[in-house]
Amino acid sequence: MTIVTGINKLMSLDVRGSFGYSSGFGRISFGFSLYGLFSEFTGIYQRKKTLKGFRTSKMNFYRPTNPQTTGQQAWRSIFASGWAVYNALTTDEKLILSRKARLYRISGPNLFMRYWLQSNR
Repeated sequence: MTIVTGINKLMSLDVRGSFGYSSGFGRISFGFSLYGLFSEFTGIYQRKKTLKGFRTSKMNFYRPTNPQTTGQQAWRSIFASGWAVYNALTTDEKLILSRKARLYRISGPNLFMRYWLQSNR
C-alpha cells in the first residue's frame, strides 16, 4: 500500500476516507451511537465568500429534522406544483426565461420558481 501525502493526497481516492465516513466497516451508526474509526477531518465543509476572499469552514455532522408541519407541507405542495407547471412549458418559453434569468445571474428554472412562489404567497 502506497502512502500518499501532500497535494497528491487531495487528488487521490484517499481523500474520501479523510473527509467522511468510510464505506466499509468504518464508522457505523446504531441508533444514536457511533462505533468504528474516527477521523478528525470528518465533517461538513463549506466554502463561504467573505470581504477578504473565500474561507473554508468545517461543521460537525448533524441529523436534519423533518417536523412535517402543515405550513411546511403546504409549501412543498406549492413547490411541487410549480415544477410540474415549469416542466409543461414549451422549449421556446423556457428559452425566454433562461435569457431573462441571465440578468439576475440565475438559471431559467430558478427564475420561474421565484415568480411562482411570489405569486402563491
